[in-house]
Formats: sequence, C-alpha cells, structure tokens
Amino acid sequence: MEIPGLPPRLLGALVAQAEGRRLAVVGGAVRDLLLHRVHDDPWRGLPDLDLVVEGSAPQLAERLQRWAGPERVAFCRPHPAYGTVELELDGVLLDLASARRETYPALGENPQVRFASLEDDLARRDFTINAMALELASGDGGVVALRVLDPHQGQADLERRLLRFLHGSSVAEDPTCHCSWLALPFSTVTAALLAVVRLLPMRNTKAACGSFPASSVNVPVSWALLAKV
Repeated sequence: MEIPGLPPRLLGALVAQAEGRRLAVVGGAVRDLLLHRVHDDPWRGLPDLDLVVEGSAPQLAERLQRWAGPERVAFCRPHPAYGTVELELDGVLLDLASARRETYPALGENPQVRFASLEDDLARRDFTINAMALELASGDGGVVALRVLDPHQGQADLERRLLRFLHGSSVAEDPTCHCSWLALPFSTVTAALLAVVRLLPMRNTKAACGSFPASSVNVPVSWALLAKV
C-alpha cells in the first residue's frame, strides 16, 4: 500500500533513520488512506504526515536533517516537553512524536507524559477511527512495507460509518482535542453530545464525564464527513 503524493525515497529514509525502532504513520492520513484504498473514496491530499516512533522523536529529526542536508529542510521546530518535532523535508510537513502514554493529574489539565509503545500511543486517541496506524518496515528489494495496526477495530467502524469513542475519558481528559467535531454538521455533533449527556447522572457531572462506556456513543456519519474529523 502506497501513500499518494509521498516520495517512496522519503519513506525509505524514515525507516533507515529510525535505526530499528518501530515507526508508524498515525492520524488522519491512515484513516483517509484506508477510505481511499479499501472503500474507493476520493483521495483528499496529504497536508501533513503524523509519525510516531518508539524512542526519541527529536533524535530521529536530527538524523533526518543530517541525512537530507540543510538545503532540503525548510524548518525544524522541536517541542521537548512533549517529545514532538515539526519538520518540513522535501516540501512534506512531518509531525514527529515519541510514542507515549499520558496521565492526567486532573480532568482538562495538561498531561504527564512518558515514553511507551505504539500500542500505548494508539490507546490514548479519541475515536477508534483515529486509533489506527501504518507501521513502516523494510520490505523485499528495499521497498517499505506498510502494516496496518488496528487494535481497537477502527476499520470495522469505518465500514459501518460510525464515530465511536475509544474510551470513557476521551472527552473529559482533553476537551480541546475535539474541536474537529466542528467540521461535522450540527445534527451529527448534537447527536454525539446528546448521547454523552444521556449517560451522565444529574449530579457529579464532572466525575461522570470520565467514566461513561465508550461503546455507548456510536454516531453514524457519511463517508465524506469521516474524512473531516
């Protein structure tokens, strides 16, 4: 499976510079690629590429810069507190992140972060369709192989056209990450919020918000709308 618009040489360089550490494409690119390749949705382009590495993303960025040289790197912006780096290489915007596990001291506060596995990183996502990854590995003849990681049945929800929360604290821990709901029609957002509200008791709403059953909030949306989440 190839990613349209992405130079194959760049994928090979990413795998080589990861130096044996697990590396995966995550986020909207995975969802959109599966919609395109498996369900014949139109390809919507690649504004950026989110990658997660088991290990240090800043160190991976340093190795990529040495490999490419300064003339091919437009900018590099590290964010040490979160182990992330923004990097533009050969005109492609890369968002590199260290695979991590997040612990929230209190609902809505900034998380405490520590290194973890790809599976741990996927487990902290919001919706199941955003909790998939394409793991990169060297294949036969130097071709990069892409292996789908889908521990939370996101592909099944794509096929069923469902938005399903990954876990009960998806909204409560980081409400700001759900601004993408605004890309959906009002009726869809309302259905999702009403589904949450129906599950909350009249009292202690803040505490309950972090504990409703994720499987209870299933919101049907169209193919085109899924690509905007």
